[in-house]
Amino acid sequence: MRPKTSVHDKKYYMWSCTVIGYYESTGQIFCHHVQAKDGSLAFRACAEARNMGEDAIFVACIEGQYMHEGEGLYLPGSAVVDAQTVLDQPEFGEGT
Repeated sequence: MRPKTSVHDKKYYMWSCTVIGYYESTGQIFCHHVQAKDGSLAFRACAEARNMGEDAIFVACIEGQYMHEGEGLYLPGSAVVDAQTVLDQPEFGEGT
């Protein structure tokens, strides 16, 4: 007898996720949305769908609802920013 599967069992369904990374040559941050069965497949789906090459560096894959900048996901700028830059610029942390 085959066991019943839950719709919440990741093994059997695709989930929405947000893949975050940056392009090494420019430092530009990207945030792409894909459907996948797990995190490693999400990175692959993103790389294939966006035709990314060696220049794209993946940082994280967030499971669940889509995330958009300004709605629970905040980026330091259009490119990566080091911690000292944040500390040296008073406008960081003032809010918008």
